[in-house]
Amino acid sequence: MSTALRLTTADQKTVDVQQDILEMSELLKDLTLFHEADSNEAIPMENIDSGTLEIMEKYCQLAKNLPEDENESLSMLDQFFATYEREALFRLVMAADFLHMQQLYDRCCAAIYNLFIHKQSADEIRRNFNLDES
Repeated sequence: MSTALRLTTADQKTVDVQQDILEMSELLKDLTLFHEADSNEAIPMENIDSGTLEIMEKYCQLAKNLPEDENESLSMLDQFFATYEREALFRLVMAADFLHMQQLYDRCCAAIYNLFIHKQSADEIRRNFNLDES
């Protein structure tokens, strides 16, 4: 798998983005049009930390290999998202939005709903999201 783009993350790490992430991101696809292929210059991504980019890469690998059976696919995705803490999922959904990764954005929003909102009382939701009653 060839490196498509080199990014500098918010935590100042240089990361080589692989083709599978590039293919899912409208923004990164557009950036490759203006970035020379042989350039070692990193593109700054001040909104995304290296840990979030790593989760995105894992998601892209999983998404490529999902079974055709929808129930089995959803089960695998639920297991994937359930391994991360709430804050990591929030960073992930924001990064997916920033990079225009619609599939990841939609699936991450659904996971946040399933994990932290669905079948929760109003008090539990307030507690989960540190919200005041006012």
